[in-house]
Amino acid sequence: MAPAPLYPLVIPLLRGGRRPQTAPDARRTRRSPRYPCPAEPCPHPPSALRLPSRIRRIFVAVAALLAILGPARAHVLSMSSGELRVEGDRAELEIRMPIYEVSHLEDPAKALLDSFEIHVESAPAVRESGSCEEDPQQGALVCRAVYKLPSVPEVLEIDCRLAEATVANHVHILRVVSGELAEQKVFDYATTRESVRLEPLTPLQEFLQTAAAGARRVLSGPAQLLFLLALAVAARSRRELVAIGVGFLAAQALAAVGLTLSDWDPPARFVESAGALTVAYLATEILLLPQAGARWLVAAGMGLFHGIYFGVFLRHSEMSAAAVLSGASAAEALLLTGLGLLALKLAKDFGETLFRRIAAGLLLAGGLGWFAVRLFG
Repeated sequence: MAPAPLYPLVIPLLRGGRRPQTAPDARRTRRSPRYPCPAEPCPHPPSALRLPSRIRRIFVAVAALLAILGPARAHVLSMSSGELRVEGDRAELEIRMPIYEVSHLEDPAKALLDSFEIHVESAPAVRESGSCEEDPQQGALVCRAVYKLPSVPEVLEIDCRLAEATVANHVHILRVVSGELAEQKVFDYATTRESVRLEPLTPLQEFLQTAAAGARRVLSGPAQLLFLLALAVAARSRRELVAIGVGFLAAQALAAVGLTLSDWDPPARFVESAGALTVAYLATEILLLPQAGARWLVAAGMGLFHGIYFGVFLRHSEMSAAAVLSGASAAEALLLTGLGLLALKLAKDFGETLFRRIAAGLLLAGGLGWFAVRLFG
């Protein structure tokens, strides 16, 4: 008689279980046309026979989540600042752009100035002059332009497409000043047009507007989503998910506030490389030390590097740290809760060991790839 196939023994072991010792139910003795059993009853449940398709489903699900994180070329710390000063029917614009953000442009001055448009009641403003010069001390390209507005504005409509001229997730923080009124707007690849009403905001309006700016930094940042996905995969229970989230958010707030109070100007390549390594380290721990404790400490380390991003944002914007971090923390808490519960559900359905190994392997590849691009790119 031909020997029995090995898959009844191997597949249950791969799924983290043991070989059943008791005879199966009589309903499971029917031979499958795809996986025929020997003459005796199959010693494994039918669910084990579907393991290859489950592996593919896990791989596709996690890969899809990684794919939406955006291109690896985009810088995490890609920011610039500017000021638009309005007096009557004239406006003066100043842009401060890091040199390394425009080194690939043939004509940086034209590209930057052409990325701005101002409208009053849908009528475009006319740029009367514009020029750029390098500031070696700040390592920045400073551009200035003067605009003639169609009329004295009550509402300004500003178009800013610097993300198209620089890198995909570039963030520009523009301060609009008119008399004693000052309001800040944040532009990125998803938000290219903002309206500014030249009238004072109430304290509540200002807080909500600033908190929304912090939340958008989380929702539109590929690196931020990668960090949260890694934390969600690392959590093995709801209790651990809460501990990881608290450690991450507390360390993030501490780093952000600390950076705004210090004189340290973090190199973008260093911060991004270190952040990529923290993702790779956490993925390695999931693979090699699946029972390791105190993962909230690793999450806190990731929060420190993540907080540097918000510290740079606060330094450029001069926004309220409490409002920005409140909005960012709320968005991160919601995302981490959703991703964490989804990861726990997938781990329960497809097997704890199998799911976390596949997810951690993809995160490890993503973290090391990001590190290599930032270090050698």
